Order: sequence, then structure tokens, then C-alpha cells
Amino acid sequence: FDLMKQAAQWLSMQPDGSGVTLHLIGNRPEGAAGLPQNIIYHGPQPYNSLPAWLAAMDIGLCLYYPGLADFSSPLKLFDYLSSGLAVVSTYQPQVCEILGQLDANDLLVPPNDPQALGQTLLQLLVNRDRVVSLGERGRQLVIEKYNWKGLIGEIFKEIETVREEKKSREVYRRVREITSALKGVRK
Repeated sequence: FDLMKQAAQWLSMQPDGSGVTLHLIGNRPEGAAGLPQNIIYHGPQPYNSLPAWLAAMDIGLCLYYPGLADFSSPLKLFDYLSSGLAVVSTYQPQVCEILGQLDANDLLVPPNDPQALGQTLLQLLVNRDRVVSLGERGRQLVIEKYNWKGLIGEIFKEIETVREEKKSREVYRRVREITSALKGVRK
């Protein structure tokens, strides 16, 4: 949250930063008192109302600090992408992989650089076509690849691969046993 707050403060001091408003949905984070004017806090919202909220936005922020977040699933990323939002994020392995598939690694910012976050948002502010394109391509990527049906299919495919490898090892072991037994019979 500190990164977003500091970036909002930096944006408020930029001549072209007045076009950026950040919306915060969810539980009030520590340090949320005294928010800059360009952050609007909406509080916790029911999950089923999230699509309506996201439909009113252009960009989703996935801001993580290195550490435990590196080993978690960035669920909000998939909410943003499925809603057709462009995504700006700090480094997180899964987010990096997905932004790479969208040729959008330039939308990764350091977790301790509010100016980089602010500059990235300003660049997107003046490039509406790119924001729309990233949103459309991100949504398509979720539809085609990052969905439960596809994930379950990949899991079953991997299970079948492991089963086939196990069968091959068992057949090889059995052939060796038979060969050894036959050598004993010949003597």
C-alpha cells in the first residue's frame, strides 16, 4: 500500500498527473489515514460486485513486496485480466510470466520505486490504444489459457504422462527379470 500511496503523492505533483485517480477496494490497509486526494477508498465490496467495479476502471495494480508473495497465486491479476484491464505490477513470478506473454514486461515496476509506478501510469494515460489492446489481449489469454477447464486438462495430461512413464519403467523391469530368469535356465 505504501508504494501506491507514495506514487499517488508523486503523481499529484506532476503537471500531467491530475488525470490519474487510484481507486482502492477492500479492507483499509494500515497507514491508510491521510490518503492523497487522488486515491479514493471504497471499502470492502462483495466479490460478486467486482466485475461492475472493474468495468469502470482501465488499469489494475498488482503491487507485491518480494518474499512470500513470490510463492502465492496472484488472484487479482486474473480478475483484472478477465475484466479486460491492463495490469501494472511489481515483480512476482507468475505476473512476470503472464505480462511477458502479453509483451508488457515494461509494466513491471520495482517494489520500492513510487516514481517508476507513477511514470508507468502516466505513460499509459497518454497511450489509450495500448491500454485497450492490453486489456483485450489479457482477457483473451485468460479465456484461452488461464481458466479452470484448461488447468484441469493440463493436470490430467501430466498425470497420464507420469502413468505412462511408470508403465515403461515397470515393463523394462519385468523384461530384465525375465532375461535374468532365462539366463539361469540356459545354464
